[in-house]
Amino acid sequence: MDLFFMAALGWGPTGGLDIGQAFHVASGITDGDPDSWVQAFANYGAAMNAQADVWKTRGWKQQAGEMRLKAFASYRSAWPFALPR
Repeated sequence: MDLFFMAALGWGPTGGLDIGQAFHVASGITDGDPDSWVQAFANYGAAMNAQADVWKTRGWKQQAGEMRLKAFASYRSAWPFALPR
């Protein structure tokens, strides 16, 4: 998990989660529990998507786009431990 968390931290400068956001998500993860990892990052991605929707309706296109990129980064961070469906 440490390796994938470091990857999540590394995407911050290119539109991914900020360091504080990544650590906030990590606070909801139980070490060694891949399901909690997936749930924490997926839930945060959903929250970022919802915020992007609000900002888009207000006409804040750039902010909404940046938030969608953060949502993608959060979803992307969930994938390494997600079971195939």
